[in-house]
Amino acid sequence: MRKAFKSSTIQDQQVVSRSSIPNPVLELYHRGDKPPPLNILSPYRDDKKDALKFYTDPSYFFILWREKMLQATEDKRKEKRRQ
Repeated sequence: MRKAFKSSTIQDQQVVSRSSIPNPVLELYHRGDKPPPLNILSPYRDDKKDALKFYTDPSYFFILWREKMLQATEDKRKEKRRQ
């Protein structure tokens, strides 16, 4: 009987972190412009979310993708129930 395949590949996450940023890149980062003061618009949002998060939140696109995937899964589940 053969053993199940076990990958020896190690996936390294957070390849770029604050401690690994090269000095020239870090200098450019510190010289960069501050984000616009979008947080002053937050009180006018109907969903009560922080307006600045839509401009600077790096997890925004992941969350958006995740919501679409969950919705697609739910749609498929509903479609299977109909059949």
